[in-house]
Amino acid sequence: MKATGHDLEPATYPVLSGLARVGPATSAQLGREIGLDRSVVSRHADKLTAAGLVKRVPSNSDKRATTLMLTRAGESAVSSMRTRQADQIAAELASWSDEAMERFTKDLEFLIGSLSMNPLTDSGPDRNDVAPPT
Repeated sequence: MKATGHDLEPATYPVLSGLARVGPATSAQLGREIGLDRSVVSRHADKLTAAGLVKRVPSNSDKRATTLMLTRAGESAVSSMRTRQADQIAAELASWSDEAMERFTKDLEFLIGSLSMNPLTDSGPDRNDVAPPT
């Protein structure tokens, strides 16, 4: 993640992004939000703490736990990475034909509709009940 000015593994990005999205959280809480085991979140947080992007503070609710939170440098890193990602996506999409963009839009709408009918934490209707776009 050289875009942050730090030489970090890309695998640490979900921890940064997750903290930006949900705010301060324990490793266990953040892990549930981003789909990673608490121990993996903790290892990534160690690297991000050493880089000055995340800080650990004692948990108010559990004296055995620490709460992870972004530092100002961490907030800045997330912002610059998101801007870079958005710029890369915009540059790629600019080269697509109208037909390709229309097909992508329909497929994305289908995906969003399918996921909203059947969230990962809910056992809603079978995904096969939803017809894919043609």
